[in-house]
Amino acid sequence: MAITITSQPTTDGKYSAYFPLKITATETANPDYLYFLVRKSDGTAISGVPYYKAANVNNTFTFDASNIIKALLQVRNNIGLSKTSIEDLTALYGKYEVIVNTTETTVSATVSNEFYCFPFLDNTRHLNDQTANYAINYKQLLFASPITTDKWLNDAYIGDYSRINIFVKNQYIYVNTYGTENPSIGTSLTQVARLDVSAYIGKVISIPMSKAFIVANFTLTSGTMFINFNSWAVYTENAPARTIMFFKPFKDCNKKEFVFINRYGVKESILFKSKLNTELDVKSDYFMAGGYDHTGKTTYFNTSAKNQKINQTINKTNRIEAQKFLIKQMNTIEDFIKSPIHWYNNGTELEDVTIGDGNYKLIEDGRGLEINFEYFTAQKQLSFI
Repeated sequence: MAITITSQPTTDGKYSAYFPLKITATETANPDYLYFLVRKSDGTAISGVPYYKAANVNNTFTFDASNIIKALLQVRNNIGLSKTSIEDLTALYGKYEVIVNTTETTVSATVSNEFYCFPFLDNTRHLNDQTANYAINYKQLLFASPITTDKWLNDAYIGDYSRINIFVKNQYIYVNTYGTENPSIGTSLTQVARLDVSAYIGKVISIPMSKAFIVANFTLTSGTMFINFNSWAVYTENAPARTIMFFKPFKDCNKKEFVFINRYGVKESILFKSKLNTELDVKSDYFMAGGYDHTGKTTYFNTSAKNQKINQTINKTNRIEAQKFLIKQMNTIEDFIKSPIHWYNNGTELEDVTIGDGNYKLIEDGRGLEINFEYFTAQKQLSFI
């Protein structure tokens, strides 16, 4: 008896666990079933992961590993929000292999190629259906923004929680600094600095992109002090094929910064300009405390003076209205609206907030995109009993 894997992931291939990841096998004795098991690429078992019993269909046995791996990758988390340190986003990637056997044992099992998996919703396909290859190897910087043919992502505005998220393939991350606040590809740069990330090769990491973090952690390739530093561009390869993204100051004092989970399962920040727009809605029941009392009332008989509120429902809603964005920013806006979790920067820390469903609209016209939405920090605030 011999098991042969007839189709499987590419060695070190990049796959999304949200799309089919099929492995097929045959066995010369054509038994009724074969058993498949997902495990870590080093051969370590994953706690709680069972064998999959695949039936013989036309002498072929098929297993979709995405059904298991998708449950192992957790995007609903609080990692990747640091303003001061690099974070290894361990919940968002893994390197795996699949074993195939005639029984539920690893002894004498046939082993598939090793492959990477990520929680990506971008279904761009590559060779052998590598649904994460486009984002990892071509786009490189895991932003919702589309990428141009010359590998330029949409500009980002600098917020307290600005960051980049990457699958590390090279030793360094680079930034070009600029004296102007509105640089572009042809703008003369001031300095070049780099950050050594060799310890994270083969991992997905989050790197803060604030001026303070860059000054404290990046090393200049020439000189010892950052000068004339008002904006910057970031890229992961010091080569012509590099992907580049500009970070520019947000020129409005009425800014509101939100953090959301984009289509790659990582945190991304977005800034809006908005003045205070808050609505408070209070609903209560009432009870009579102590009966009617007109003592001390010389001009009227007050029959409701002792009514008091109970069972209060307090909803405080904030609004962002009529914000305009360029049409090319549609991917970012859509990911922000569809994110399962949102955070609001209150100036001191990030607050968990909920973006109200249906309280927004995207209008594509000659003027760009218009977005309206409501957000609240608690569906029901506390009240006294």
